[in-house]
Parts: sequence; C-alpha cells; structure tokens
Amino acid sequence: MGGQTTSPRIEKLLWFGGISIVVFYIALILDGMLFQTIGGDGPSYLILAKSLVEGYGYADINMPGAPTHTQYPPFFPLLLAPIYLAFGYNFLVIKLLVAAFGIASLFAIRAYFSNQDGRLYGTLIAVLTGTNFFFLTGTNSLQTEIPFMFFSFLVLLYARKRVTEARASRLFLVLPLLLALAYMTRMIGVTLVAASFVTVLLALRQRDGLPAGFRKAVLFLVAASVPFALWTLRNSIYAQDVATYQSIFAQADYYSLDSGSAGLSSLFARFMLNSGYYLESIYEVLLTFTLAGQGLAWAAVIAVFGLVMAGFVKELFYKRELKDFYFLFYMGLLTLWPVYGKADAHRYLVPLIPFLYHYLFTGLMLAWGLARPSRGTIARWSGAVLLASAAILAAMNLTGISYRSADSYGWNFEG
Repeated sequence: MGGQTTSPRIEKLLWFGGISIVVFYIALILDGMLFQTIGGDGPSYLILAKSLVEGYGYADINMPGAPTHTQYPPFFPLLLAPIYLAFGYNFLVIKLLVAAFGIASLFAIRAYFSNQDGRLYGTLIAVLTGTNFFFLTGTNSLQTEIPFMFFSFLVLLYARKRVTEARASRLFLVLPLLLALAYMTRMIGVTLVAASFVTVLLALRQRDGLPAGFRKAVLFLVAASVPFALWTLRNSIYAQDVATYQSIFAQADYYSLDSGSAGLSSLFARFMLNSGYYLESIYEVLLTFTLAGQGLAWAAVIAVFGLVMAGFVKELFYKRELKDFYFLFYMGLLTLWPVYGKADAHRYLVPLIPFLYHYLFTGLMLAWGLARPSRGTIARWSGAVLLASAAILAAMNLTGISYRSADSYGWNFEG
C-alpha cells in the first residue's frame, strides 16, 4: 500500500504489543474467563486420535462396530494422537496445540503481507487477525480452521518464492507436500491445489511457453492431487451408510435423506441462501458487531462487502497471485457447500480473515483514489487513511471481544 512510512522501532513496538495482547486474550480464553469451548467437530477428532493410539485404525470407535471413518482428513487427529498418548483427554494441552498454531499463523501472515506491501502493512494485517474475535474463538475450539490457516500460509509463502524457479524438486515435490498438509488437515484445502495449478500454469507459460508450460503444470497438478485422490478413493470404498464429503455435497438436504440428490435447482437455491449468509457474515467477521435494524445496517453490510469485493477484483485482475485464485475458489466452494446458519458461515471464514482485511484495505484505497483525483493528494494521505482505518478496526476488535463475550451465546448466533 503506497504512502505508508514508519520507523522500524515503531513497527516492532506495534508487533510485539499486538502479539502480547493476543497472547493475553488467548490466556483468558484458555482459563474460561471469556467464553467456553465450542463443540462442533472437536469430539470426533479426539475420538479418532484415541482410535489411532489404541490400535483400532482410523475408525469411529464410538459407533457400533467401529466403522472406518470416511469424512474428516487424518492429519489433525494424527497431531492429537501423541497428546492423547501422553496426557489422555487433557483439554488444556490440546487447546494449547491449537493456540500455538494460531500464534504461528500470525508470524506467517506478517511475513507474507510484509513481502507484499511492507513490514508495517504485514504487522497491521497480522495484529488485526490476531485480535479478531472469530480468530480467537478458533484458538479455543478443537477444530481445524486455525491449523489449516497456518499450513495455507506456508503454501503461500513457499509458492511466492519458488514457483518460478527451474528446480523440479521444489515444484513437483515440496509444494505438493505442503499442499497435502493443508488439505489433509481441512479438505477445503483442495481449493489451494486448484489455485496453485492456475498460478503455476501462468508462471510456466510466461517462462517456457504455453505447450511446455501446460505440460509441466498438469504434471504438478497430478503430483499435488495424488494424496487427495487416494483419500477420496479410500473413503468411497469404505463408506457404508456413513457420510462422506461427496455424499454431503450431493444431497439436496444433508439432514433429510428423503430429499434426494441435489439437482441444479437445489444447488441454485443453496447458492442464493449461502450468498445471503456470507454477505452478512463477512461484515460481522470484519466489524465484529451484529446487525441492528434494517436500513442503515444493511447499507453498512453492502458497503463493507462492496469494498472487499472491489479490492479482490482489483488484485485478481492486476496481480493474479496465488492468494487471489485461492480466495476465488474458496469462496466459490463455500457458496455451494451446505451451511446451517451464520455460526457455520463465521467458522468457515476464519482461514480467510487476513485476506478479508487485505481486500478491505485495497478496496478502501481504490475508493479513496477515485474520490481524490489528485495523485499527490492520494500519495500524501493514503498512508494516513490506511492507519486510521486499521486503528478503527483494532478498536472494534477489542470492544467486540467484550461485546460478544458478554453474551454466553455471543459466538453462536442463529442463522
């Protein structure tokens, strides 16, 4: 972002101060002083970890006959297995693991956006992410959003420096392994594979020409997709009246087996319903506070969503980076995936929180440039506008934590 200048000392003070606040809030959360642990899929991951440790394989040992599990990918339960082996169901240690992934994610986020727009900007994105209520909620839940966020930024950091290099080992081995870590933690990580394929294709087309570049990009796609294909095939073989991700997506209504398979009409209805959820949820994730009233509140929702989408479209057309294709495919899949209320929508957006802030700032700077036609004025004041916007969002984050924590159901609004 042009126009931002600051001394390294001030930037470091902001970074260490922000991280200290994040650690303080995580400590309060772990102590149960802000809100309690969210349920959801957490017990399933613990049961799978126990199954691995006790020699049952990757099975649902809480179900009659202990059938082979065919839904959640195995990497997060594998991370939990040593903890269960050493400590049993010690929820504090387990949540410390998720919190550690959260802190590590902030370092990765800072590094990624610092390389793109300067150290101050990377620090702002990381601190805003770390003080976001929904990010903090994720560090307190036994879910995969936070570990997945960390692995996704490892992919982004590695791909930024290595995609254009000629060494085959980095393109056909290291990057596919990092992608496998991401989608074997959370299956929506397959959108990273699709985004990486497009990015690799564009980079190799420019370097090697279209025919050779396309062949190498297809080889990369095959290498990156092998674990996913094997996992999907394994689930299809072992699935017996147990849900898989394919069956969940293909049903018109996951909670009503009599509804039949999803056709074009039901997929379109799902798309329209989900679009409404995410329109509101993007606003709430960024500004923390819930909607009140209709007119002015909806104007704010549309304005925030419009700025985010304007920033995204600008970056997609002018930069065409991996992050932009990833955001496109991730949000595209979310609009078609079954969502049961805004609580789900909030949770699914957690890995995208840094990008939502980034695109919001990009859209804001775009709007500022259109409103101020003088280039000198833009350059002189854009940094100040960015810092003021970040300060307002940080204040909303900190007050929003208290606002939502005051309600015992502050993290789970009805959809």
